[in-house]
Amino acid sequence: MGEVEYWQPRIDKVTISPNGLIRVKKGKTNTDPVSPRVGNDEVVLHTVKLEPYTLDAKDVQVGTEDHRGFKMADLRRMERRLTNVETISSLTLAEMDTNSIDVADPNDATLPSRIKLGITGDTFDNNIQTEVSSLENRSRIDVQRGMVTPLVFGRTLSLEYDSARSSGTIKKGNNIWPSYTEEVYINQNIASKSINVNQFEVNKFIGSGEVTPPRDAWNVRKKVDANYEAGINSSSAEIGTSTVASQGLEQSYGEQSQT
Repeated sequence: MGEVEYWQPRIDKVTISPNGLIRVKKGKTNTDPVSPRVGNDEVVLHTVKLEPYTLDAKDVQVGTEDHRGFKMADLRRMERRLTNVETISSLTLAEMDTNSIDVADPNDATLPSRIKLGITGDTFDNNIQTEVSSLENRSRIDVQRGMVTPLVFGRTLSLEYDSARSSGTIKKGNNIWPSYTEEVYINQNIASKSINVNQFEVNKFIGSGEVTPPRDAWNVRKKVDANYEAGINSSSAEIGTSTVASQGLEQSYGEQSQT
């Protein structure tokens, strides 16, 4: 009989508790090792896997757990990077699809395919990326709908209406209408009040008249100072009296007016 001693692998956990205590929890040694249990209030820092016998550092595998927390700045930076990745991926896939398309010469199919220089984006709201002066341009930009359409040439065509060969139509001036009938919708043939057709017209009355008599005469009488009329300054009142030394002179003026 003999005694045989051997070693089996083991998995350990290095944890930290809420109060900052670091612990090493050992797992069960077995050919298929089992990790130790970790409490809900503990955070795993490292996972250590020990190979049998552990002869050197190569037999020890240490895995560090990633517990990094992301701030809003990190999330915004990540969003910008993902947006750039999405744009580059879309352009790369579009360019790959473009490279897989063969553009043959429309005049001679035996010639090599035309060279493709890349792709571009256009919202078709202007003619900036369109070589409108080229004779090979066969496109038209519909600015209102934002799309490119085949080139259209418009011209005026003269039409003549033949009533003998037309049915279900009627001509009104320069327009052709479907045949229709007319009915009175509202009939008001009784005047309810007078209406001035021209609202801005001012009513004027023109007539003649005669003024009788044709002449009119009257007299104006006034009393003035005689001295004032003679041009002397002797019209003064005596001291202690209210009598003026000069005498009044009555004058009469006649005026006539013709109407």
